[in-house]
Amino acid sequence: MEKLEMIGSFVQHNWTVINDGLVEVPEILVTINFPYETMSGKWLLYLTEMPILSGGSSSYCVLPQNSVDVLNLTHPRGKDDNGNVKTCFPRETRRKRREAEVLPTPQAQSKKTLQFKCNSTVSTARCFPIKCYFRNVESKGSTKIVINSRLWNSTFLEDYVDEDVLQIQVQGVVEISNGSYIKEKEPGNDMTLLTMDVYRDFTISPTTPSLQWWIILLAVIGGLLVLILIILCLWKVGFFERHSNCPCGFFERKTMNYKYATVEQKAGRKAKKDKTYMADDIHYTGGF
Repeated sequence: MEKLEMIGSFVQHNWTVINDGLVEVPEILVTINFPYETMSGKWLLYLTEMPILSGGSSSYCVLPQNSVDVLNLTHPRGKDDNGNVKTCFPRETRRKRREAEVLPTPQAQSKKTLQFKCNSTVSTARCFPIKCYFRNVESKGSTKIVINSRLWNSTFLEDYVDEDVLQIQVQGVVEISNGSYIKEKEPGNDMTLLTMDVYRDFTISPTTPSLQWWIILLAVIGGLLVLILIILCLWKVGFFERHSNCPCGFFERKTMNYKYATVEQKAGRKAKKDKTYMADDIHYTGGF
């Protein structure tokens, strides 16, 4: 993989937090659980850059180490002293990320829909937290977070090509990190889910279903029964009988009882061999 365009489709997530209160909030913390890979260790969403923030007097984000542009595809890659391409992950770490594991598969929402999500009960994807802080958010003011990533197409083509729809859920939680004196009117809206539906842009030609083993067994048994029935019919009409009163039956061949005798005669220097045929007491002599 050398370019971002080779990864897959461009994905942009936009998050907006509005201060609907009457006073200024000293600090707001927004935590976004970003699904970056499947439970089998394959890429899901590839974060290409740091989140873009706006709103508040100051803002910044904190992400885990080696989570942004892991393969260093946004900028040209350099080389170290040994001539190896520089990446954010060590070689051993990158290899472990690609190792397949026997883990739970995404839950099927319908017959052809799979869901990738991270929560405390059942997780069908691996996520890392993106924590963004906004300071001094004014009353009726808003803050925005823009996250740019790429959809890793090869994962869906290799493992989920038979699925019609794949849903990727990104969870976002907002809280007041500094301002214990502020009380929220509606604490129930502090968490929201951003759902992204992924559709394949090609159709799969229907495949002919394989025959069941019991159909093949019944066909073999039926063929044997038909063969046995034909043999019985031929036996009933006397097809396999031999008639002894016929001198030359249809299946018989008469063989003459020939006897052979070899007589050697000497004439001068050259010996001559004659063969005498004896059949029914009649002798015939010929030379070779």
